[in-house]
Amino acid sequence: MFLTVVLAAVLLIIPFRIDSLIGLSSWLFLIASLLLYLKSIFNKVKYSYQVLLFILIPILSYCFMPFKYDSWVSCLMYFTMITVWTSYKTIKIYDFHVLTIFYIAIALILIYLSVSPFAYRLVENYGSLKGEEQIGEALTLGFNNPNETGMILYLVITVIFSILITLKLKFKILIGVLIITLLYMLYQTGSRTCLFSLLFVVLSYCNTKITYRLLSKKYYLLVLLLAPLLFSYLYPIIALRFNYADYEILGKPIFSGRELLFLEGFSRYISHPILGDIAFFQFENSFNGYLSVMFNTGLVGLIAYIFFAYKTMKNLFSRVITRSQLFAFLSLVGVFFIACSESAILLGGGQWYVLQLTLFVIANNRINTGENKLLIEKSNVR
Repeated sequence: MFLTVVLAAVLLIIPFRIDSLIGLSSWLFLIASLLLYLKSIFNKVKYSYQVLLFILIPILSYCFMPFKYDSWVSCLMYFTMITVWTSYKTIKIYDFHVLTIFYIAIALILIYLSVSPFAYRLVENYGSLKGEEQIGEALTLGFNNPNETGMILYLVITVIFSILITLKLKFKILIGVLIITLLYMLYQTGSRTCLFSLLFVVLSYCNTKITYRLLSKKYYLLVLLLAPLLFSYLYPIIALRFNYADYEILGKPIFSGRELLFLEGFSRYISHPILGDIAFFQFENSFNGYLSVMFNTGLVGLIAYIFFAYKTMKNLFSRVITRSQLFAFLSLVGVFFIACSESAILLGGGQWYVLQLTLFVIANNRINTGENKLLIEKSNVR
């Protein structure tokens, strides 16, 4: 709950660009996540010690190619995102009422930001204008860009919907209005990957029986989790094939230049394929979660990441017995879809850590209420 309160404060602080407070909140997230991870080791949680591999890889890389202090900070942020996968097991939810209040407050803060003077402000990511603030057409809520805003809205929406499933009808109607407002805001960001990922989650949830059978198959979940890697290879190939095609989705061209960034990253990565090159990439946004992992920690880091993600998600799915758990689990799978075109959602730390941790905790907690019914298949088995 402490982290959720800090998250609410961060959402209020970021649009004002108060660097000292933003930095302080980032360190609070970092310290809290490390403490939760240490707690998971103390409780002898399965997979806790394997997480240490993700801090040992940068250390090994440093032995061959020393890198700057800023890169170590980025490594720690990346490490915190990995600790989500074990520390969630040390947190229990006994009822959803307090969590509901906190996330309603977060949703109201986001709605407030949508009508603030910062609502359409953005910060250029690269080029000669890097760091320059502008007013754009897409909703940003004061964050750096509309895609970052889209990811935050996606996570908040999916958390609230996971909670909504457990509530009585009269509360569902009230919070349903809140979710509709957030959905409209997500549409205003123009973040296509977040919208399509959310659509996948909702459609999969609506077809519970089929979804459960597919997820129970040995390789279906693995294929879903490999989506960012498949996208990073197929997208440049398709872009070159249809280079002059004028295709658009939601008013934006399909081929937005990411294919060139992918290819540029690959050309640099070839020089250090085994352990990557943190000294150069410094965990900056490579516009693909898996590519960011691979460019910085090499093939060794990528294989470890995919293996650990699959083992963790497979273990988490084995605990899914209620509808709220299923929706939260599918939302986490959707995070990997978003990672096809974004990096921060897998290795950014900060607010991403808290939002994903909440989804993990919901997916791991077996609270069965009158509304949060058991899944038919699971109830028969168990």
